[in-house]
Amino acid sequence: MRRAALLLGLALGAASVANARAPDLAQGRAVALGGGAGDQQACAACHGADGAGVMPIYPRLAGQAAFYLYKQLLDFRSGERESAVMGPIARRLTPREMEDVAGFYAAARAHYSPPADADGAQLQQGGTLAASGSEERGIPPCANCHGQAGRGMPPSFPYLAGQSKDYLAGQLAAFRNGSRRNDPLDVMRRIAGQLDTSDVSALAAYFAHVYPPARIQ
Repeated sequence: MRRAALLLGLALGAASVANARAPDLAQGRAVALGGGAGDQQACAACHGADGAGVMPIYPRLAGQAAFYLYKQLLDFRSGERESAVMGPIARRLTPREMEDVAGFYAAARAHYSPPADADGAQLQQGGTLAASGSEERGIPPCANCHGQAGRGMPPSFPYLAGQSKDYLAGQLAAFRNGSRRNDPLDVMRRIAGQLDTSDVSALAAYFAHVYPPARIQ
């Protein structure tokens, strides 16, 4: 029942965005590369012109669902997702600029190279948690919402495959400490609270080694 309510709420939100104007990709590119009318920092400074991310602490945006990206900008603006960098940027963007830049990155393509380091036992631990969770510990599979191998379930659930382990570990920590609280029905905060340090490292390493969905490579 809880998951059904979550899915229904997100679907209704996605539908409302889908019925709005189509994003202007040219304007979205202008915001990504040069900042918007509020003279904020260009998105590409951290996320790259192609959405691959310029450092491991920054997420890949290329090919992520436009609705998901748009919602994150709204949440940065409201403070439900705290960030000293993204908060001020989101507050300077207009709703139309948010729609356009979200559409631009959703349509972007970016190269992916798997990390050079790999610990087989750690990757197996992360892969098992991602696919099956742990019934004994009350940890649901990541695949329930993020799809098999973390490939996402658009438009509401992001892909995790190909994100850097630094970024993924940081987001799990943010859900755990409450600085990120934009998860519907507190689902991620509850799950993150069940994970130990080993789990977090294993999940972050596993998803970092999985290729993103084929449509965005």
